[in-house]
Amino acid sequence: MQKNYPLTLFFDSACPICNREMHALKTRDVHARLNLIDIAAEGFDAQAWGYSAEALDRAMSGCFVDGERVSGLDAILAAYEAVGLAHIFRWTRLPLLRPILDRAYLLFASNRNRFSPLAMPLIALLVPAPETLRADCQSGFCDLEK
Repeated sequence: MQKNYPLTLFFDSACPICNREMHALKTRDVHARLNLIDIAAEGFDAQAWGYSAEALDRAMSGCFVDGERVSGLDAILAAYEAVGLAHIFRWTRLPLLRPILDRAYLLFASNRNRFSPLAMPLIALLVPAPETLRADCQSGFCDLEK
């Protein structure tokens, strides 16, 4: 099914894991398919986007320009698909695994501030820190072919 980009994705920059992951995705967003909105930003109003603050805090959420909404693991999958990395999470769509993964994601999301300090050493190995990106990637976009 063809997606109608861009995908507006609501994330919590106060969560170190979430912040690093979104920055890493944005560096790969060469087709400008992601619009990242920080729910931790001062003055952010969830209702202006048609959401409750509680819903956005409970699980990552997003919406496409045609109004289609995604949340939880589906929002993450849509973000990776938007930047051409859908293959990384293809296995998460397996019917037997999906209910388990959905629950695991919600457990993480509701405890992300407790899990972040414990998981950051592993995340640091897998996802580059923004300050370690090449100079041409600092703006949030980079040509991965260089």
